[in-house]
Amino acid sequence: MVRTIAVLFFLVVSRANAYDAAEEALQGNRFSVTGGSVTNNSSAERDSMLFVNLSTNTKIAMLDKMYMNTLSSGQSVTFRFYGAPVVTSSGTFVKANNMYAGHSNKTKMESYGIPTISNRGTLFQVYKVNNDPLTDFFEGRVIIPPGIKMLLTTEVSAPGTAWSMTFSWIER
Repeated sequence: MVRTIAVLFFLVVSRANAYDAAEEALQGNRFSVTGGSVTNNSSAERDSMLFVNLSTNTKIAMLDKMYMNTLSSGQSVTFRFYGAPVVTSSGTFVKANNMYAGHSNKTKMESYGIPTISNRGTLFQVYKVNNDPLTDFFEGRVIIPPGIKMLLTTEVSAPGTAWSMTFSWIER
């Protein structure tokens, strides 16, 4: 696994403990979005998911966890996170789910699939996933303040490689 961290617009904080994460979930402030099964038809880096913490939001989004997987045997996928991309078109809205089943809270952070980006911004995290799924527990180490966007790109080892991901965050 390749891991690069450069922080520009993101604040890095100490790890949140498991009790805090559970408490946020019980308050209905923990959300997730799934990238489903996606196939990249080119091996070029692709702008795959855009996360936007709206400037009108009064809450910060704390990255919680991301599950990444390659669905094509013998292939790999490189996932890259960028901060503050320049967005031409947001893409297709992807509904986030509240992790507390039945809770009425709605997320203030928006997520989109296949955005159009004119400048990816600042690279701050890289993961290479081979045959085994990978889970990273951010546990609040990265915060997305109101008005900030985050881009997830994917680059596959061969055209036709399929991948999936699930991403979760806490809003405070």
